[in-house]
Amino acid sequence: MNSPLYLAVPGADSAPCHDEIAARAYQLWSDSGHPEGRNDEIWLEAEHRLIITAETPPNLNSAILQTLRHPVAPPAAKSGPTAVSSH
Repeated sequence: MNSPLYLAVPGADSAPCHDEIAARAYQLWSDSGHPEGRNDEIWLEAEHRLIITAETPPNLNSAILQTLRHPVAPPAAKSGPTAVSSH
C-alpha cells in the first residue's frame, strides 16, 4: 500500500490522522449521495478540508462568517471631474 503524500505547509503542526480523514471522507461521500468511483477524489478533498480548517485561525473563521452574514457596502464613488496631471 502506498503512503499518503503530505505537503509541508508552513504553520501546520501535523497532518490529519487516518481516522479524521476517514470520518470527513465518509461525511463528504454521504453528503454527495454516495457516488461510486470517486473514492480517491473524496479522500483528498476530506484531507484538504481538514488541513485548511486546522490552519485557519478561529478568529478568521468568525470574521469570514460575520462578513458573509452582514456584508459591508463598498465606499460610495466620488462624483465630479477627476484631476489629471499634465506632466
